[in-house]
Formats: sequence, C-alpha cells, structure tokens
Amino acid sequence: MCAHHYNEKRRANMRCCADCGKTLYKRRTAPKDGLCQPCRTIRNARTCRECGAKHTDHARKSGRCNICQRKSISLRSRIGEDRLRDYYLLRQRGMSRDQAVAHIEAGLPVVRKIGNCVPKITTMHAVQMAGEALAITPEEILSTSRFTAAVDCRAIVAVVMSRNGVSLAQIGRRLNRDHTSILHLRQTFPKRAAQRPALAKIVETIMEAA
Repeated sequence: MCAHHYNEKRRANMRCCADCGKTLYKRRTAPKDGLCQPCRTIRNARTCRECGAKHTDHARKSGRCNICQRKSISLRSRIGEDRLRDYYLLRQRGMSRDQAVAHIEAGLPVVRKIGNCVPKITTMHAVQMAGEALAITPEEILSTSRFTAAVDCRAIVAVVMSRNGVSLAQIGRRLNRDHTSILHLRQTFPKRAAQRPALAKIVETIMEAA
C-alpha cells in the first residue's frame, strides 16, 4: 500500500472532537458523544449559585461549589478565630457540633478549668460509688468483663469524670481502656439511661456527693 492510500485509510478510521477538532481514537473506541475529555468536562460543568464560577464538583442541593461550601461550614468564619478554643472545650465536654456552635454564636461564656485544679471527685472514688449502686466490685469494673452491670458502671464513671473536666485519656488510663472506648461510653450513655433510668439518677447522686 502506498503512502497516499495509507493516509486516506487512516483518516477514515479517525474521528475529531465536535467542539475543538482534536483527533480522537479510532472509530471503534471513540466516545459516543464525539467529544474529547476536556470538552466533555466543560459541557458538564455546573455554575455555583454563590460565586457564579464553573465547577465540576458533585451536585448539591445548595448549588454551591466545594470552595463556597467549605466557607459556609467553616468554623472560623462562623464563630471566629478567637473562640475556637472554647468550641473544642465544649466538644470535649460532650456537646455536639451544632450545640457548641449555637452556644458560642449566642455569646454565652465558657467556664474553663483554672490552673492545675484537682477535680472534686477522683476516678477511683467514682468507680467505688458506681459499684456500690449497682452491687458490683471495683475489680470487676476495671477488668475486661463485658457484663451489662460492668459496662454501665464504666459509662457512669465516664460521664461523671467528663463533667468534672477530666480528659478522656486520663479516664481511660484509670479504667484500663483506650480514650476512644471512653468516648463511646459517654456518647451512648443517653441511650443506656433511656433503657435504664436508674443510671441517670446514679450520675446525679455522684455529682451531688462530689
């Protein structure tokens, strides 16, 4: 085959982009819409409702691009740089994200622990009081037991000590648990208290005794 016929056959098997005219793949593997990838991206681009810029981010109900969406949910833009420490302190004390943001946006103060003050009640004292209330020994609470009474006692201790300003890591070291386990106990305590209302009364009793 001569060069002339070879080039004609090659051109017959090639396709061009409908927008930019760029040569595409062979006819068998060419895309059905007849567009190259950059032109397809431009056609599928959306317009942000807030800034008006074109973007290819996933569709949202708000119609915002990723940049505007991050700005709308940014903590620094909502509560200010100077109150980020208060926000994280409220989160550490068990508040949800929305509750902490609403607390700060309302201008309410956040009481911080002064200096190296000692909590009103120690973790081991809370373990002993919770064990007496549920008729279980402190050794079983600190063991690897997963009986309901033992887990309930650990949850009570986690809630009480968190309200007294003790960190999750410190509570975990006393209970021979990881800080993530203490966080889980604290987050699931409302569900436990709804099933067994006596747990909430025990927490209030220990807090009053402290």
